[in-house]
Amino acid sequence: MKWGRKMRFTVGKKLLFGFVSVLLLFALYGVISNYELNKMNNEYSDLIEDKVKKLLLLKNVKEDIMAESNGIRGYLLSGESTYLSDYDMASKRLNQQLEELVKTSKGNENNDLINRLNDLHKEFEKSANDAIKFKMEENEAEYMKIVHTSAKEIGKEFDQVANKLITYNEEQLIAYSNSTSKNVEEAKLFVLIFNIIAFILAFTIAYFISKMITNPIIVASNAIDRVAKGELNIGKIKIKNKDEIGSLIQSLNKMLYDLRKVVGQVRETSVLVSSSSEELAASAGQSSLASEQVAQISQQNATDIEQQLFSFRSVSTSIGEMAASIKEITSSSEEMKEVTKHANGLTNNGLQSVENVVKQINEINRTVSNATSSIQGLEIRSNEISNIIGIITSIADQTNLLALNAAIEAARAGEHGKGFAVVADEVRKLAEESKNSADQIKQMLEMIQLETSKSVNVMEEGNKQVYEGLKETEEANFAFSQIAQAMGNVTNKVEIVSSALGKLLTISDQIISEITNVREIAEKSVAATQEASAATEEQLATMEEVSTSATALANLAEELQSVVSHFKI
Repeated sequence: MKWGRKMRFTVGKKLLFGFVSVLLLFALYGVISNYELNKMNNEYSDLIEDKVKKLLLLKNVKEDIMAESNGIRGYLLSGESTYLSDYDMASKRLNQQLEELVKTSKGNENNDLINRLNDLHKEFEKSANDAIKFKMEENEAEYMKIVHTSAKEIGKEFDQVANKLITYNEEQLIAYSNSTSKNVEEAKLFVLIFNIIAFILAFTIAYFISKMITNPIIVASNAIDRVAKGELNIGKIKIKNKDEIGSLIQSLNKMLYDLRKVVGQVRETSVLVSSSSEELAASAGQSSLASEQVAQISQQNATDIEQQLFSFRSVSTSIGEMAASIKEITSSSEEMKEVTKHANGLTNNGLQSVENVVKQINEINRTVSNATSSIQGLEIRSNEISNIIGIITSIADQTNLLALNAAIEAARAGEHGKGFAVVADEVRKLAEESKNSADQIKQMLEMIQLETSKSVNVMEEGNKQVYEGLKETEEANFAFSQIAQAMGNVTNKVEIVSSALGKLLTISDQIISEITNVREIAEKSVAATQEASAATEEQLATMEEVSTSATALANLAEELQSVVSHFKI
């Protein structure tokens, strides 16, 4: 019978596979979530830092060109140098803003318009410088001509190009904002779907691995319970596991096979011992009766010596047969003792295997606790992200408030503040959109925290199942201990039987020797009748001792049968 089994996928590897799979799923989930959050953050940063900034620059350009025009007009009308200072400051700001617009421009149409603005500004500065020169020369006709012709046309075209650029960038801003909102919704949906898939996969892996471990242990536990109750007639336990549990089941099957064999041999040997002891007692009784008759005959008449010799020969033959039976019983008893020791060793091996399984399950319990702690750490990180989102929401509220204040100040500024009021309104809208997006991210994080809590509950349920498996294994360990104790009792009984058989064999040899001596004395001389009578009396005492030993042997055999009858094979 083949008991070996090569382990391919051990319990440790199964558990490692399950936990690593779950951790990889959650790590991938974290990476994807982080990627989507960074992507949304970059899109919003680009929206604010590029699109909005460019729009604000264009509106500032319009304001600065108006400031330049006002400075030139003020100087030409009043001749005060402060207007020239205002003109120079506005010109420097405008040049810086135009340079920044050229750097940030990406589209061809946008770039051409900005270059046109730059060219118009240079033409405007040239006309302004000429007008200033004529003003200083007090040539009113020339500088008024410049003001009403080239400067006016340049200002008008500059305003048209600037308005066109503003309109183009506003359209780009709206389109980019809509695209960003769409990407946010798609990212939320993708993260939600992946979260659901990861949870289903993690639960499925945990469920199947727990079943792969607990089912064969339950089967083994039930089988050990039946063996502890004495039911050795159960069939071979069949499982497909090729791990430590499969090796344990194979060892248990081998132990049951050997235990059935040992109990069967013990039962047969005990029956044989009982039968032989009864025959021995009967033979001893017959020998005692014959010895009494020989003593009476030797005392009454020496002529009965021949009959006495015949009786001695019969007794010698019976004792010889009895000695042969005792030797056979002794040999069987020794074999039974060796088999019992072997079965006891197998029981101890099974007990050691169960203890190893208990250690494995304790290690499982520790690993599950570590995984639960890691998931709880993920929940803490989610709470920290939620706090950061709260800060972003607060900043958006403050930005909205600042935009509102700016709009109020622009309204107070009247006509000159209209452009700034439009910008403030756009900033306020962007702040509200940022707040709404932050709220959506917060809702998504709350869903992540909810799923993380569910994962913690699943891991706790797995920990509970491991604990139940540990209880079942401890019960199996207790059953093996009971079996080991029972096998120890059987071994002790077999040793007692072997010792008694050794004594009985010695006594039978002594009886044969004494009967031989008596027969020789009877054959030598009639004169030795009295001596033969004394020897016969000694033989009678010996027969009584043999009868007593045979009775004790029969009692031991009955006790052995009682112990063995507990087991059903």
